[in-house]
Amino acid sequence: MEDEGSQYLKELFSRSFFQYDIENKHFYVMHNLIHELAQSLTIDECLRIEEGKKCRFSRKARHLSLFSIELEPSLFQEFYRLRRLRTLALLPGQTPSIIRIPHQLFTKLRCLRVLLFSGGWLEELPDSIGNLKQLRFLGLFQCNIKELPGSLSRLYNLQTLRLNQCHRLHKLPRDFRNLINLRHLEAEPKLVSSIAGIGKLTSIQQLDTFLVRRDEGYQISELQHMTELRGKLQITGLENVTSLEEAKLSGLKNKPHLRMLELEWNADYGDHEPVLEGLQPHDDIEYLTINCYRGVRFPNWMGNPLFKNLVNISLQKCRKCEFLPPLGQLPYLKTLEIFEMHGVTKVGQEFFGDGNVKGFPSLEALMFYDLPNWEQWSLVQPGPIFPCLQKLGIWTCPKLKELPCLPVQLRDLKVSQAGCADMMIKSRRSSLHITGCPYLLFLPQDGLNTIKRLKIKNCEDLTRLPFGDLNNLNSLRRLEISGCAQLTLFPHQGLPTELKFLKICDCVNLGSLTGKLLDLLSLRELVIHDCPSLTSLPDELLTLPNLKKRNIMNCPNLKPPSSPAS
Repeated sequence: MEDEGSQYLKELFSRSFFQYDIENKHFYVMHNLIHELAQSLTIDECLRIEEGKKCRFSRKARHLSLFSIELEPSLFQEFYRLRRLRTLALLPGQTPSIIRIPHQLFTKLRCLRVLLFSGGWLEELPDSIGNLKQLRFLGLFQCNIKELPGSLSRLYNLQTLRLNQCHRLHKLPRDFRNLINLRHLEAEPKLVSSIAGIGKLTSIQQLDTFLVRRDEGYQISELQHMTELRGKLQITGLENVTSLEEAKLSGLKNKPHLRMLELEWNADYGDHEPVLEGLQPHDDIEYLTINCYRGVRFPNWMGNPLFKNLVNISLQKCRKCEFLPPLGQLPYLKTLEIFEMHGVTKVGQEFFGDGNVKGFPSLEALMFYDLPNWEQWSLVQPGPIFPCLQKLGIWTCPKLKELPCLPVQLRDLKVSQAGCADMMIKSRRSSLHITGCPYLLFLPQDGLNTIKRLKIKNCEDLTRLPFGDLNNLNSLRRLEISGCAQLTLFPHQGLPTELKFLKICDCVNLGSLTGKLLDLLSLRELVIHDCPSLTSLPDELLTLPNLKKRNIMNCPNLKPPSSPAS
């Protein structure tokens, strides 16, 4: 049904009947002219009551909504006459007092299909809501309701239940699992996790979080027959799964509509490796996150080239893992993030794979965060490596002394708190950020001629800029140097003539800016902060024709340049 409805929506969109909401592309709106036409054709069936507007209640009304008006008990008397009503939306805005919904409302409006309430005025629903046998949609937004009536579990045709920002709601009805036609459930994770036997909701399509427990009714086998799940699913509490066989009862391989899957352990105990082996998702999965896994190795399925839709992988806090999986075999992987892998000491051939597909043929972004014991990165793979890589980030890898020869198409490189003394850079990158690399001594000239933005920060032992002739960096437009306490010398050859922005901060031993600065005809902004040893600036800085902004602060020993001759 959803697929057919989606096709209808696409057809109407293609004919300009609907268009995207300007503020949110996930929503559609009607074109103004079509909306006015629809209003004129349904003037008696669709009623919209707003503050300052008069409206008569027609007994023909099928859809009624109240916006930004003070909700009064007397209004419910008007509602009783609308026996044909299918939709009731009460969105009153600021209502100063608590309003009780009369018991009779749901005994008289038995044909309701959609029911929507919003605001703190609502503290409870009457038990008579169980009379709405045809109700398909129930939405409660920012309500102060604490408990739902048990009769709600008799709404067997209910398809969507939204309990958004109902922070005082602390439990769901005991027989909630009887809502066998429920497809969409939006609620706080703690509420969803409280549903015993949720596996009986076999029609459900939206289940953001599932917390595994060892108690009956909360085990991972509850997911087995929920084959309609789609979108995103987070499974947490996986330490409560004890074996490969039990993990397979999740039925993840039989959920073709899932697009995003997150697997999370909350404790170290248990044998994690066979459990992850049994949690292989369907081949159509697109995003995969594994969090707090404590196995030494990852399962072989993670490098299966049959995952032809898998574009994003994030491995987080897998601190005991010593070997990265062969993710280079995934044909369409575009983004890979690796966080807090404390057991990894070497990255080599096992990472790139050895199958027919290898070498990360589609990867565009690769990030490493907090690998404190990583010492060696070797590219021994024959043939092309990272042929599409555009962005590489390495953060907090203090033992990594050397980077391999990087691909030529790399455009954005960020290195922070790494032990690199040398970087083999041959690329067309436009941005290079180096932060907290105490052993950095040199950057090869050949790899920097396309750099537009260069930032060097907190390289404490750097005594001079790690370049041969900086003036040959013809593409450089922005240069930032900060936190390099031992930097004493500035390139005497001068700076690139097309430089537009120069920032020097917190270089406490830099005594002077020497070199040819007169050629900086394009320089627009100069920033110098916290350089206490700086005593002089070249007089040429006063004559640069395009310098619009000069910001010099906390340089107590700096003498002003001599005035230019008149």
